[in-house]
Amino acid sequence: ARWTWADGSSSSYNNWKAGQPSNSGSSGEDCAEFLGPNESGQWNDLPCLTGRWAFYQFPMSEFQNVCNQYTCLPGPGNSFSETCGVTTTTATSPITTTTAAPSDPVFVCRVTSPKNWADHVSTAVSDGGNLLTISDKSMNDYLLSGFPQNGKYWIGYN
Repeated sequence: ARWTWADGSSSSYNNWKAGQPSNSGSSGEDCAEFLGPNESGQWNDLPCLTGRWAFYQFPMSEFQNVCNQYTCLPGPGNSFSETCGVTTTTATSPITTTTAAPSDPVFVCRVTSPKNWADHVSTAVSDGGNLLTISDKSMNDYLLSGFPQNGKYWIGYN
């Protein structure tokens, strides 16, 4: 299988766990999950119909629309002070030494409703974003430091 990013990005970065992608099982494993801190943020392939939490990426213009639905942080190298309803969120990226690349999302959200890969893509796109593209090691590390909760999350790779 040729792996591509849901948002059309051309990044070739990956962080597959040893022996992955394995494409095992009768239905194939055509979507990638990010394994949380207990597995060092490595990636695994699994069937796209599996229910998982996810990471979404959004431009700043969508913050007001999604800030009450998801737990969000500024993307690498970014910071913001935004009002969400009556709450002002001032946050700085957990990784500040990195300069944000133009392709980096302005903010990243952790979505804790389990859905299959395609349903997460549909939800993220209808909210004005997409499943997260992890374009380099700093972005992968950012997820580990910014969202330290253990879990398995869909990312936008399939």
